[in-house]
This record gives sequence, structure tokens and C-alpha cells, in this order.
Amino acid sequence: MDGKPCCGKRCCTPATEPSENLPCYPITFEIRSDEIGKPYLLGDATKDIHVSLAHKGKDAVAIARQDRSVGIDMELIEERSTGFYPLVFTDAEMELLKDRDQAEWTTRFWVAKEAYGKFLGTGLQGNPKDMK
Repeated sequence: MDGKPCCGKRCCTPATEPSENLPCYPITFEIRSDEIGKPYLLGDATKDIHVSLAHKGKDAVAIARQDRSVGIDMELIEERSTGFYPLVFTDAEMELLKDRDQAEWTTRFWVAKEAYGKFLGTGLQGNPKDMK
């Protein structure tokens, strides 16, 4: 995937070019993905701007920040299969989910794990239980 444009190329609104405080429009940069799939900006005014993207169906969201890593995710609030819980959540997290609206809070916990993995730049690495 290294150097290939990702799906979020046109989802950014004008940003500010840091050194001159001038507008930086999406046409002046590209969003690419590194070897592990993490998006990055390629362009003259994109140094030290970190991005994170997420999409579900036809909806998408993006976040950008200068000089600091970012992570974002989105999911539909829906019921999960019973097999999902032991694969994704620790015993302590399962305890926190008790007596809560399962669809909503399971989705909140899951999205937080995904966003944190993106923030770290590692993703979930096949073990979502490690993201506590």
C-alpha cells in the first residue's frame, strides 16, 4: 500500500498551512497510506500534520492535527454476536459493560479501541484485548 492514495483523498476541508498561516486546500496535497495502512499527507505544506480516517458504508470522518498523533473511528450502533465479546473485551471491560445498553456501550468501547490503535499508529494488531 505504500504511497498509494487512500479513499479519503477528498474528504478534507481547507486546513491552515502552519508556517505562513495560509489556507491549504485538498487539491494541494494527497492522502496516502504507509506500509501498515496508516494514512499520511503528501504535499508542500503538510509537514508534521497527522491524519486519521474512518468510514462505514457511505459515511466518512477525518481528523487532522499538527505535531501530534490522532485517531478516529466510527461504527453503527448495533447488537454484536455473543462470540464478539470474549474476542474483543477483557474481563474488566466486560464487567463495565454489565447493566448498560449493550448495543450502544459495546460500540463505544469498540470504537475507542479502534481509535486508540490508530492514534498509536499500530492498529489493533490482531488483539483488541491489548487496547485497554
